[in-house]
Amino acid sequence: VDEGSGRYTVKLREGGALALKLANLLQMAEVRLVGLAASMAEHEGATGTIFERNAEAEMYGVELASGQSLPVGYANVRLADGAHGIVDGLQGAAQYNGLVARVLEFEESSGRYLALLDGGKQLRLRPQNLRL
Repeated sequence: VDEGSGRYTVKLREGGALALKLANLLQMAEVRLVGLAASMAEHEGATGTIFERNAEAEMYGVELASGQSLPVGYANVRLADGAHGIVDGLQGAAQYNGLVARVLEFEESSGRYLALLDGGKQLRLRPQNLRL
């Protein structure tokens, strides 16, 4: 991260580099699908890779190992421990929105990620409040 501009340098395969704001990056993370609607229940528990994000609809495009692509809501993906995301949509603790957090674990009992911010602060976040 360039501290002056707040941009990340992304090296391209073809050579060269781009300086991009965090909001313009998408981590192509492997995820597990959960809590799917009946029409997609056959994919429950499947893993895939996020390739697209639609912030307005709060949906990811997920490509399954079979090559099939599905639109999946933010709340219907489980990020792996160690994944990094951006805190988003918090109302009562809005000061954390826009910060990067690392997933420590997903707590099944609460339905929330235990996530770590830089500086050591831990937050318990609903899946829709931690986006890639």
